[in-house]
Amino acid sequence: DTQSESQAISEAELQALDEKDGTIRFQLEKYFIHPLYVRQTNDYDIALIKLSSPIDFLKTKLLKPACMPSLGTFNVTWENTQAIVAGWGLNHADATNTMATLQKLNVTVFTKAECEAYFDERFNARMMCAGYKEGGKDSCK
Repeated sequence: DTQSESQAISEAELQALDEKDGTIRFQLEKYFIHPLYVRQTNDYDIALIKLSSPIDFLKTKLLKPACMPSLGTFNVTWENTQAIVAGWGLNHADATNTMATLQKLNVTVFTKAECEAYFDERFNARMMCAGYKEGGKDSCK
């Protein structure tokens, strides 16, 4: 039928565009938002995504697995080290919808004192903050 043909053409066009710009798409099976996440303070602001099939990191040079700190490093300071932030967050303070494309940015981890000064009572021991002291860049823009 005509609708199936137009969808097939659209999918082919989408695939051609993805190949041209290096986009890789994955089928999402499930996502997990931390059960204690608090939107007003961003406490526990972390989520995990389970894909429908595993990624073969040997086949693609565009992707690398995320490196997570080991359990014994809770009290280690990451201050003034380079980090990567990523997410589909809001692209400005008044936004109501998240980004459609994953955003990422290389940043510097701030000191605890800098984070406390910037975030006041919203900052706690479970958090770290990072970015650019001059502002204007974060994982959502």
